Amino acid sequence: MNRSRCTRCCATIVFFALVAAAMSGATAMSGATAMAGATAATGAPASPVASVDDYPRDWDVDIVHYAFRLALSDATDRIDGEADVTVRFAADGVREVGLDLVGETAGAGMSVGSVSRDGAAVSYTHAGDRLIITLASPSLAQERRTYRVAYGGVPRDGLIIGENMFGDRTFFGDNWPDRARHWLPSVDHVSDKATVEWVVTAPNHYQVIGNGELREHTDLPDGMRRTHWSSTVPPPTCSGSWRRPPEMDARPEGLVADLPLLEGSWSHDPAGGELTVTIRQAQPTGTVFRFPLDIGITTATGETVVETIEIDDREETVRLSIEAAPAALSLDPDTWLLFEGELTRR
Repeated sequence: MNRSRCTRCCATIVFFALVAAAMSGATAMSGATAMAGATAATGAPASPVASVDDYPRDWDVDIVHYAFRLALSDATDRIDGEADVTVRFAADGVREVGLDLVGETAGAGMSVGSVSRDGAAVSYTHAGDRLIITLASPSLAQERRTYRVAYGGVPRDGLIIGENMFGDRTFFGDNWPDRARHWLPSVDHVSDKATVEWVVTAPNHYQVIGNGELREHTDLPDGMRRTHWSSTVPPPTCSGSWRRPPEMDARPEGLVADLPLLEGSWSHDPAGGELTVTIRQAQPTGTVFRFPLDIGITTATGETVVETIEIDDREETVRLSIEAAPAALSLDPDTWLLFEGELTRR
């Protein structure tokens, strides 16, 4: 089909999930989702998270899923939204969750109407382009909670609203490198990735396009239409409006971006009841990353326990007290990290 004819046939809303990847340096949802989850100690400046990065990342808070419900109109550039943000806590005692959301000034930006959990109001503050949600009770490690943020406003950036080359009104998500915060309450940083779903209500002459599977396409009264896209797997790279950073051209042949290349091995001492795990970073660029790494330990009964270790050197060896020999070990069993590598038994 001729591209210009396809574009001209109807107005378009494009909500691509620009989920965190080292190539893009962007996260629309997430955060995502930690897709890179790494901080360079030395090496090339285009590492997944630069060592000079001052983003207030809380590693005890991991966003695992976003559900965005948005209402759009031809009468105004204002959007009204609800965001269900599902959080996995990595530790006990977490008392707040921080999200990025640019506040309203001079007629543009977002204002928050309410934050709730399971229908009950939750305390929050929204200042300095940060939405801080105060937990009613401290977290438990590995606990998941979902918070609903009701908000609205005119996006100053990120969601581009205007006419295309044919004069048709369009809405286009362009979050690179950290502009999701202008219209989506999110952890707007490369270190966090998440699955995402969009439920968009808009005039029925719009075609709504998003990532994942089209779940619903329902005509509503008054010339409106509800469209639901859902992605059950965090996209590994930007799949929407993506610009190629010039630093990528300097990568060694065969590498799309500088990311952790891990060589792992493990052994178990039944006499001492000790599991030894060694992780070596083997990036050909010489970059050394710092990041938390989950190790999946599968027991003889088939149960999998996840232990998190901190990687901050070229080679790390950790010892864990485990009496029975594991059946298997795996790196990053829940796929939080963008990396290459394997873990073998010695």
